[in-house]
Amino acid sequence: MSKIEELAGKTAGIQARTVEASQERAPKTAPVMLYDASARMHAAEQRAEELEARLREAERDSANLELPLEALHEVPNRKRILTPEQFTELRENLRNNALVTPITVRARDEGGYEIISGHNRVSVFRELGRLTIPAVVRQSDAAQADINAFYANLLQPALPDYEKYLGFKLIRTLRPSQSQGQIAEIAGVSPSLLSRLLSFEELPAGAHKILAQHPAALGASAASKLASLVRQGRGERVIEAVRRAAKEGLDQTQVVAFALQFDDKPERVRPRVDSMVFRAGKIPVCSYRRTDVTLRLDFKNPRHAAAMHERLIEVMEAFCAEIKAEKK
Repeated sequence: MSKIEELAGKTAGIQARTVEASQERAPKTAPVMLYDASARMHAAEQRAEELEARLREAERDSANLELPLEALHEVPNRKRILTPEQFTELRENLRNNALVTPITVRARDEGGYEIISGHNRVSVFRELGRLTIPAVVRQSDAAQADINAFYANLLQPALPDYEKYLGFKLIRTLRPSQSQGQIAEIAGVSPSLLSRLLSFEELPAGAHKILAQHPAALGASAASKLASLVRQGRGERVIEAVRRAAKEGLDQTQVVAFALQFDDKPERVRPRVDSMVFRAGKIPVCSYRRTDVTLRLDFKNPRHAAAMHERLIEVMEAFCAEIKAEKK
């Protein structure tokens, strides 16, 4: 018999019961009537305590279900995106340790369960060849399940700001009557943070396409600044800035700085630097450093530096004479 069937059996008989009327002759004196009423109240309290105990037992059983992995179904856009390193760490942890926090699921009308929270834990269990996973079954409609899934991920410190934005965007769609202030209060975040998160909405479609694959590339504060540039007609520059953040690892300050540059302004190119050390056998004599417009010599011995100074003057005079001859 499955856990669910056991749970149904334990709760099937729970119902309100009335105290049966006494078959004895009804008391007529006041003391006897008071005593009889007290006895009936005591019996009712005992039955209420029994009912509460059975309900608590049912709740404990529902919180310790072992569900087969084949009965679990993922819902698009609920799964938190982990980096390969984060997923590997989770897998190796669960390979060697028991799952402390059960996944949360919701029963489907067509059978099985949809995952509310715990998609990555389920993926790890499947990779490890497990057949079942600890789970808690919640009763909720589809909209509330989506919101619950987002709030479960919102508590994770590593959740990127872009994924937080997607979650709050979903809440605004599912709960259009709630104001932005109410959403912030329910979620436990500041209204200013929520405003910055929702500024992702103003980014161009090209930026969203990049962030869908690299959600950690852009934070809410940078997104807010980029949104203001989009309103100034600099959408293409913003898309390129987001692309560079994702592909080249620009930090948030660099992303905004790049987007602020004019398209026709040449990017600053770092000068080329070459360096070497000249030796007399194994003894270092001079270190040489060259950039595009600079030559630098550093000697260990002042006498060597003075000697090279005289030679360099001769070399430079000859070099300048060659340049002068080329111009004639």
